[in-house]
Amino acid sequence: MLYVLGGAMRSGKSLIARKFVSEKQIPYLPADVLVTGAQESVPILGVQQGDEFINKAEKLWPILKPVLLHIARVEPRYLVEGDPILPKHIAEIQKENQDVRACFIGYNKISAEEELKRLRQFSNVDNLDWTKRISDEKMLEYITMAIEFSKYLEEECKKYNIAYFDNSLDFMKTTDDAFKYLTNQ
Repeated sequence: MLYVLGGAMRSGKSLIARKFVSEKQIPYLPADVLVTGAQESVPILGVQQGDEFINKAEKLWPILKPVLLHIARVEPRYLVEGDPILPKHIAEIQKENQDVRACFIGYNKISAEEELKRLRQFSNVDNLDWTKRISDEKMLEYITMAIEFSKYLEEECKKYNIAYFDNSLDFMKTTDDAFKYLTNQ
Protein backbone atom coordinates (compact mmCIF):
# COMPACT_ATOMS: atom_id res chain seq x y z
CA MET A 1 0.00 0.00 0.00
CA LEU A 2 1.28 3.44 -0.94
CA TYR A 3 0.19 6.05 1.56
CA VAL A 4 0.24 9.66 0.39
CA LEU A 5 -0.19 12.68 2.64
CA GLY A 6 -0.41 16.03 0.89
CA GLY A 7 -1.36 19.44 2.11
CA ALA A 8 -0.40 22.97 2.94
CA MET A 9 2.89 23.92 4.55
CA ARG A 10 2.91 23.76 8.34
CA SER A 11 -0.37 21.82 8.39
CA GLY A 12 0.97 18.85 10.35
CA LYS A 13 2.10 16.58 7.50
CA SER A 14 5.55 15.91 8.94
CA LEU A 15 4.11 15.38 12.41
CA ILE A 16 1.72 12.77 11.03
CA ALA A 17 4.51 11.21 8.95
CA ARG A 18 6.82 10.84 11.96
CA LYS A 19 4.03 9.20 13.98
CA PHE A 20 3.15 6.97 11.03
CA VAL A 21 6.74 5.82 10.53
CA SER A 22 7.29 5.30 14.25
CA GLU A 23 4.12 3.31 14.89
CA LYS A 24 3.85 1.43 11.59
CA GLN A 25 7.58 0.94 10.91
CA ILE A 26 7.40 1.77 7.21
CA PRO A 27 9.73 3.73 4.92
CA TYR A 28 8.99 7.37 4.29
CA LEU A 29 9.89 9.89 1.59
CA PRO A 30 9.32 13.60 2.14
CA ALA A 31 8.55 15.08 -1.28
CA ASP A 32 10.68 18.11 -0.34
CA VAL A 33 13.69 15.89 -1.04
CA LEU A 34 12.55 15.62 -4.65
CA VAL A 35 11.92 19.36 -4.83
CA THR A 36 15.45 20.08 -3.64
CA GLY A 37 16.87 17.44 -5.97
CA ALA A 38 15.02 18.86 -8.97
CA GLN A 39 15.94 22.43 -8.03
CA GLU A 40 19.64 21.65 -7.77
CA SER A 41 20.04 18.92 -10.41
CA VAL A 42 17.48 19.72 -13.10
CA PRO A 43 17.11 23.51 -13.06
CA ILE A 44 15.48 23.46 -16.50
CA LEU A 45 12.30 22.17 -14.78
CA GLY A 46 12.06 25.41 -12.82
CA VAL A 47 11.10 23.65 -9.57
CA GLN A 48 11.91 25.90 -6.61
CA GLN A 49 11.45 25.64 -2.86
CA GLY A 50 9.18 28.55 -1.91
CA ASP A 51 7.38 28.53 -5.27
CA GLU A 52 3.63 28.94 -5.36
CA PHE A 53 2.30 25.51 -4.32
CA ILE A 54 0.26 24.50 -7.39
CA ASN A 55 2.96 25.69 -9.77
CA LYS A 56 5.65 23.77 -7.86
CA ALA A 57 3.51 20.62 -7.83
CA GLU A 58 2.84 20.81 -11.55
CA LYS A 59 6.52 21.30 -12.36
CA LEU A 60 7.56 18.41 -10.10
CA TRP A 61 4.89 15.99 -11.39
CA PRO A 62 7.01 14.57 -14.27
CA ILE A 63 9.48 13.38 -11.61
CA LEU A 64 7.06 12.55 -8.81
CA LYS A 65 4.62 10.45 -10.86
CA PRO A 66 7.10 7.72 -11.87
CA VAL A 67 8.51 7.72 -8.34
CA LEU A 68 5.04 7.14 -6.85
CA LEU A 69 4.18 4.46 -9.41
CA HIS A 70 7.49 2.69 -8.80
CA ILE A 71 7.01 2.75 -5.04
CA ALA A 72 3.42 1.50 -5.40
CA ARG A 73 4.62 -1.43 -7.54
CA VAL A 74 7.65 -2.57 -5.57
CA GLU A 75 7.09 -1.60 -1.94
CA PRO A 76 4.49 -3.38 0.20
CA ARG A 77 4.04 -0.31 2.43
CA TYR A 78 5.47 3.17 1.95
CA LEU A 79 4.57 6.75 2.92
CA VAL A 80 5.17 9.82 0.74
CA GLU A 81 4.40 13.22 2.21
CA GLY A 82 4.61 16.81 1.01
CA ASP A 83 3.04 19.96 -0.35
CA PRO A 84 3.98 19.38 -4.02
CA ILE A 85 1.24 16.75 -4.39
CA LEU A 86 -2.19 17.60 -5.78
CA PRO A 87 -5.47 15.67 -5.52
CA LYS A 88 -5.67 15.35 -9.32
CA HIS A 89 -2.26 13.67 -9.24
CA ILE A 90 -3.50 11.14 -6.70
CA ALA A 91 -6.55 10.44 -8.85
CA GLU A 92 -4.23 9.86 -11.80
CA ILE A 93 -2.05 7.46 -9.82
CA GLN A 94 -5.09 5.59 -8.47
CA LYS A 95 -6.21 4.89 -12.04
CA GLU A 96 -2.99 2.96 -12.56
CA ASN A 97 -2.67 1.44 -9.09
CA GLN A 98 -5.57 0.89 -6.69
CA ASP A 99 -3.25 0.28 -3.75
CA VAL A 100 -3.00 3.98 -2.87
CA ARG A 101 -4.51 5.55 0.24
CA ALA A 102 -4.28 9.33 0.34
CA CYS A 103 -5.53 12.36 2.18
CA PHE A 104 -4.77 16.05 2.35
CA ILE A 105 -4.57 18.42 5.28
CA GLY A 106 -4.81 22.19 5.39
CA TYR A 107 -6.20 25.21 7.19
CA ASN A 108 -8.62 27.46 5.38
CA LYS A 109 -10.92 28.49 8.22
CA ILE A 110 -8.35 30.56 10.11
CA SER A 111 -6.88 34.00 9.47
CA ALA A 112 -3.25 34.36 8.45
CA GLU A 113 -2.60 36.29 11.67
CA GLU A 114 -4.10 33.53 13.82
CA GLU A 115 -2.10 30.87 11.97
CA LEU A 116 1.11 32.87 12.40
CA LYS A 117 0.48 33.14 16.13
CA ARG A 118 -0.15 29.39 16.32
CA LEU A 119 2.93 28.65 14.22
CA ARG A 120 5.17 30.83 16.37
CA GLN A 121 3.77 29.32 19.57
CA PHE A 122 4.23 25.69 18.52
CA SER A 123 7.23 25.77 16.18
CA ASN A 124 9.95 23.23 16.81
CA VAL A 125 12.31 24.03 19.63
CA ASP A 126 15.39 23.15 17.56
CA ASN A 127 17.06 25.34 14.98
CA LEU A 128 15.97 23.08 12.11
CA ASP A 129 12.60 24.84 11.84
CA TRP A 130 13.02 27.00 8.74
CA THR A 131 10.18 29.32 9.83
CA LYS A 132 12.33 30.69 12.66
CA ARG A 133 14.60 32.33 10.10
CA ILE A 134 11.69 34.09 8.36
CA SER A 135 10.23 37.42 9.44
CA ASP A 136 6.61 37.63 10.55
CA GLU A 137 5.85 39.78 7.51
CA LYS A 138 7.25 37.18 5.09
CA MET A 139 5.60 34.32 7.03
CA LEU A 140 2.24 36.08 6.69
CA GLU A 141 2.76 36.04 2.91
CA TYR A 142 3.54 32.30 2.98
CA ILE A 143 0.61 31.58 5.29
CA THR A 144 -1.78 33.57 3.08
CA MET A 145 -0.62 31.47 0.11
CA ALA A 146 -1.08 28.30 2.21
CA ILE A 147 -4.62 29.30 3.18
CA GLU A 148 -5.51 29.82 -0.48
CA PHE A 149 -3.83 26.51 -1.31
CA SER A 150 -5.87 24.84 1.45
CA LYS A 151 -9.09 26.18 -0.11
CA TYR A 152 -7.98 24.80 -3.47
CA LEU A 153 -7.11 21.43 -1.91
CA GLU A 154 -10.48 21.14 -0.19
CA GLU A 155 -12.33 21.80 -3.45
CA GLU A 156 -10.12 19.45 -5.45
CA CYS A 157 -10.47 16.71 -2.82
CA LYS A 158 -14.25 16.97 -3.14
CA LYS A 159 -13.94 16.77 -6.92
CA TYR A 160 -11.78 13.63 -6.80
CA ASN A 161 -13.40 12.04 -3.74
CA ILE A 162 -10.24 12.20 -1.62
CA ALA A 163 -10.28 12.87 2.12
CA TYR A 164 -9.46 16.40 3.25
CA PHE A 165 -8.86 17.43 6.86
CA ASP A 166 -8.95 21.05 8.00
CA ASN A 167 -6.96 21.73 11.14
CA SER A 168 -7.93 25.40 11.57
CA LEU A 169 -9.86 24.82 14.77
CA ASP A 170 -8.21 21.86 16.49
CA PHE A 171 -4.73 21.09 15.15
CA MET A 172 -3.98 18.06 17.32
CA LYS A 173 -7.38 16.38 16.87
CA THR A 174 -7.30 16.92 13.14
CA THR A 175 -3.78 15.56 12.70
CA ASP A 176 -4.85 12.57 14.79
CA ASP A 177 -7.96 12.11 12.59
CA ALA A 178 -5.82 12.25 9.43
CA PHE A 179 -3.42 9.70 10.94
CA LYS A 180 -6.32 7.38 11.78
CA TYR A 181 -7.73 7.77 8.28
CA LEU A 182 -4.42 6.92 6.61
CA THR A 183 -3.85 3.92 8.87
CA ASN A 184 -7.45 2.80 8.46
CA GLN A 185 -8.11 2.82 12.23
